[in-house]
Amino acid sequence: MAGVSLCMILKNEQDWIEGAIESVKDLTDEIILVDTGSTDSTIERVRRFSPRIIPFSWINDFSAARNVSLQAASHPWILVLDADERISRRDISVLKSAMQGTDDGFHLVQRNYTSASNVIGWTPNDGAYPEASPYAGYVDNPLIRFFKNSPDIRFTYAVHEIIDPTRMPTRFKFSTLPVPIHHFGKVRDRERLAQKQRLYLEIGLKKLEREPTSWKAHFELGVQCQELNRHVEASEYFETAWKLSKLPFVLLYRAVSEKNKGQLLKAAELIEQAARLGVNTYELYLELGNVYQGLGDLEKAHKHYQRSLKLQPSSPLSAFNAGLVYRKLGKKADAETLYRLALKLEPSFREPALELSSLLLDEGKFDEAYAILMSVYAREPQCREVRLGLSKYHIQTGSAKEALRLLADITDDAAAQCLVGAAHLQENDLDQAEQFLERALKRDRNLVDARINLAEVYARKGEHAKAARYMMSARGRIAELTNP
Repeated sequence: MAGVSLCMILKNEQDWIEGAIESVKDLTDEIILVDTGSTDSTIERVRRFSPRIIPFSWINDFSAARNVSLQAASHPWILVLDADERISRRDISVLKSAMQGTDDGFHLVQRNYTSASNVIGWTPNDGAYPEASPYAGYVDNPLIRFFKNSPDIRFTYAVHEIIDPTRMPTRFKFSTLPVPIHHFGKVRDRERLAQKQRLYLEIGLKKLEREPTSWKAHFELGVQCQELNRHVEASEYFETAWKLSKLPFVLLYRAVSEKNKGQLLKAAELIEQAARLGVNTYELYLELGNVYQGLGDLEKAHKHYQRSLKLQPSSPLSAFNAGLVYRKLGKKADAETLYRLALKLEPSFREPALELSSLLLDEGKFDEAYAILMSVYAREPQCREVRLGLSKYHIQTGSAKEALRLLADITDDAAAQCLVGAAHLQENDLDQAEQFLERALKRDRNLVDARINLAEVYARKGEHAKAARYMMSARGRIAELTNP
């Protein structure tokens, strides 16, 4: 059988490189590593694999580095991986069999794991691969990564580099294999991810200087700006990409940035334009639901979330957002059902867990609420929202001191101050309770609990006129909220 060269570029990958090589050791016959300046123990860790290591002076061009590795390959087939990528052992036989056919190469599916279920193209993890088990979901991206060794097959583009068949001789035939490349780049430490995003932005700007009329260059810069929460710039790049390409999906990306800029009507207009042009994906209706929820049109939001769920029943975000709308509409039982569905689809999804626990606390189902909150707390002990939820649980079950412990360092907003005040009230520390509850109400006049608890504080202090005023204002605010 023909041999395979594993080609990789890397820099400071000591924690990942061995796993990448180990995952394909039963397929590859040589290892070509192009090192762009490692200063950690990467090189020492790979010595046992007897790789060929080629130093490369970085020139802000990923294709240039990759093509150095391809040029050094000596076997008839090439597999390209990054250090934070893996191929499952069970798929190695699929690659071996594919080499026996007449194709010149294959698209594999780069499976980008991420917990960000609000990104376009996100798919919940179905548990089919053990490599995916720690992660809630992923975004798939087909790429040619397995191909015959030919000087005419080379990477193009300085950033988001790919093997692009449109820039190669037409004699080459590429097919698709159902083999995922498990990619962990977006679940690594945040600072490293941010550094990489900034680098991509820098290279992308240079690419745009060279190719100012390329819709793809504008689109890629839009994506990079969007990932860096630079939505004003992102929207401008997407607008130009749309003008140059007229590809409807670009409108959806721009709509996301317009939504994040607070331009909800513009976002709705763009999404509806994309729908008229044939985009019929669950992401489109999910975003349309988000926009209408932001605009306060709950009926329209609900309709679009339901359509999103119909197109993608396994979308935890669609289920959760539909639940939010039901709760705002006062349909708590329906909201609870959808929160439970979202958690079934994605057990680590924090937001439906917090919303569900809040409903359960209101219903007096303390044990189940506590179990859900603790499952989140075990993963994210510093999460402000789960600590607030646990504090509410402890106050409702008579453990005010535990609530005060949890709230000790997060008393700088109205919700936390209201809970601290309630805990002090439970401890009969009336002066402290009054201080925190008045402070909370000054920050947020909508806090009904603060009004009710202040009525109790002043009643215990014997200031019955004040107590009556606060109780009356609480009833009035409840009426306003239930009958807007």
